[in-house]
Amino acid sequence: TETVRMLGNIFKYSSRKVESLAKETYWSRGPFQLGQAALQFRAQPALLNLEAQRGKTDNYLRDDLVERLNKGDVVFDIV
Repeated sequence: TETVRMLGNIFKYSSRKVESLAKETYWSRGPFQLGQAALQFRAQPALLNLEAQRGKTDNYLRDDLVERLNKGDVVFDIV
């Protein structure tokens, strides 16, 4: 059923360690209305995003993102 599939996805993706918020791909689950059209989007990291540093603290995702933003823009391609 749909519930079993969704739970499988939750377990699959929650067990993966996130390296950096700037290196993750984000997408809209549902469509957005833009004028007369409805669309879904995916934001994937641009090649400009620097390599991530391995997390050493509980706040490593925040620390990494703050460090990146202090150096410049974090860029995503919308597809």
